[in-house]
Amino acid sequence: LLIPALLIEAWLEFRTTRRWNWGWLFIGGVALGVGGYLLLNYTVYGDPFTFMRIQGEHWNKTLTWPWLGIWEVIKAIGWRTPREAALLGIQELIFIVLSFVATVVCFVRLRLSYAAWMATNWLLFTSTSFVYSVPRFCLILFPIYLLFARAAQDRRWLMVITVWSLLTMSLFIGMFVTERGAY
Repeated sequence: LLIPALLIEAWLEFRTTRRWNWGWLFIGGVALGVGGYLLLNYTVYGDPFTFMRIQGEHWNKTLTWPWLGIWEVIKAIGWRTPREAALLGIQELIFIVLSFVATVVCFVRLRLSYAAWMATNWLLFTSTSFVYSVPRFCLILFPIYLLFARAAQDRRWLMVITVWSLLTMSLFIGMFVTERGAY
């Protein structure tokens, strides 16, 4: 997921300077890291994608189209207990929509590499048969913070962001403290 964003940054720099930067070769280090992990899985388990098999067996989590995973989140609101529906349905859906809108806005208002980072991550965490932990995954989407900072320059948006953040934080801390788990 990091490679497309880094390649876009290299391309943007080349477009501006028209000079080759030998440091760009270090982008390949990301691929080496992933390759090393897959090699470790192959060496230990005989299959480089063992982690995918384990996720499928234990959490019913397999790769699929984003709209299928999102549809499962929407359906879960109806059949889960109210507590589970609030967390595994409504909160997941809120953060899926928030991160999607932020991704679209990134393509318009921020660097293309930031938008690529947002889009590839959004696709990763929504392209599973069991979408789970989206609020936690959104923490690495740093461009959201940049967009919130820009929006917070307007006092009304500052209030909305602050109140929403405090309510959400209170919910998750309360759940953590009472040992009910929160992602």
